[in-house]
Amino acid sequence: MKPKPYPKYVRKKSIIKTDFKHQALKNYRTWLRATIEPKGMENIVFIGMNPSAANEVYSDDTVNSLLDYAKRLSEEKTNQMNIKNVIITNIIPIYESNSSSLQNAYENVIEKIGSSEMEKIIKSNLGKVLRAIRISDYIVLCWGNPYINDVMHRKITSSILESVKHLDKEIFVFNFKKDSNVLTVKGHPKHYGYTREPEEIISVDIRPYYYLEI
Repeated sequence: MKPKPYPKYVRKKSIIKTDFKHQALKNYRTWLRATIEPKGMENIVFIGMNPSAANEVYSDDTVNSLLDYAKRLSEEKTNQMNIKNVIITNIIPIYESNSSSLQNAYENVIEKIGSSEMEKIIKSNLGKVLRAIRISDYIVLCWGNPYINDVMHRKITSSILESVKHLDKEIFVFNFKKDSNVLTVKGHPKHYGYTREPEEIISVDIRPYYYLEI
């Protein structure tokens, strides 16, 4: 995915990108935050699968779509949202524009630094996700079906759902107009993408063993 400029309404000095500090690795993003309305009072966090290209200098189609959507949510009077900051985190912090190539990218990192170092990266990233959840007023899950092995995907997402369940916060997922089901066949929240827009975000419940239910 090609880099894109951020929307004009985004305060450029507000954009913060953090990553996992590692000598051998640079292609990571654990956290991206941008201010869309300086007079706003609330934070919204989107938790996706993995970053594509955006950083503190330039954006990408998916990030811009999420920023636009958050701005529309805040401008819709029926939502009563007053969003100031958009935070974008992911369950896997590795940059990869093609989701189907994420497993290979993940395995390449393990070959480079070893599985124990990879676990540290995943753990550090999870800490950033949980921090974003704690400071956000609205939590939108959008990580989609696993593009890494199912065990790792379930381990990470279950940790997130377990933490959210104990924070007494409302959780949302995207609902796309032409889709018959809100969640994927495997029961995961659908990925936003940038080729289509959701009709709405809807609230979900977290059930025992940490799966979602509409």
